[in-house]
Amino acid sequence: MTDTAATATTDPAATALWVGRLQVGFTWNNDRTTLTGAFAQAPCALSRPLYPNGPETCHVMVLHNAGGMVAGDRVELTATVADGARAVLTTASAGKIYRSTGAQATQAIRITVGAGATLAWSPLETIVFNGANYRQDLTVELAPGGSYLGWDLVRFGRTAGGERFLNGAYRAHTTINRSGRPLWIDRQRLDGGEAALTSEQGLAGKSVVGTLVWIGPPLADTVVAEARTAWSAMAGQGEAGVPVVAAGLACRYRGESTAEARQWFSTVWDLLSATGAPQRAGH
Repeated sequence: MTDTAATATTDPAATALWVGRLQVGFTWNNDRTTLTGAFAQAPCALSRPLYPNGPETCHVMVLHNAGGMVAGDRVELTATVADGARAVLTTASAGKIYRSTGAQATQAIRITVGAGATLAWSPLETIVFNGANYRQDLTVELAPGGSYLGWDLVRFGRTAGGERFLNGAYRAHTTINRSGRPLWIDRQRLDGGEAALTSEQGLAGKSVVGTLVWIGPPLADTVVAEARTAWSAMAGQGEAGVPVVAAGLACRYRGESTAEARQWFSTVWDLLSATGAPQRAGH
């Protein structure tokens, strides 16, 4: 699924059918993280801030009121976490990318994390319908001492109804920098068709792929081993791996169940909370 194609030079927003925008900011004051400077443009919206684990960490849900993205739609999400603040961003429902008539649906996410701050981005799964044409660009800029935890879960085709991803295109480009230096660059590309669905370099007969990445303070030597042990203890039906990356950790999943992937990722997240990641809701 590695994408070696050159980045498009045109501005997708210039031709988008419907541009949804969302801007959120988080500040730290008096031992509390506060949501500030929020702006939403339909179909994007934002939930009220929640504090399930105390005032230090602010949890917010991103909403997409149109129910999904069609050809030519664009979503732009910008999140800024000021020095010392702690925040968790998630989504209220699974994302849906509908069949395209040819135009590309795009999502651009830009996250900036200040010194000593941390953000977790944990959306629910994205369902890519057969015939969809979609691209996501995620860029994270970390200040010294800033940290980021993010995961991405993608289902290709509405498999509950027997649909397979036989036509269409999926692109996902992720870059995480610290002080301008790239620490994690991930380029994924999948073109619909039997070859991609069955190839070992593609889906290998599976329908769900997932990635969790953590960039933050140095990890104890035991964390990677514990993440692998957590997967083994689940006796999961999918395939999983935990490669060590610069200044952090990554987890990869390929299988049939987003619930299985999310369960494992959540366990790894709990392990990382002791290292500096914000706690999950209720933990």
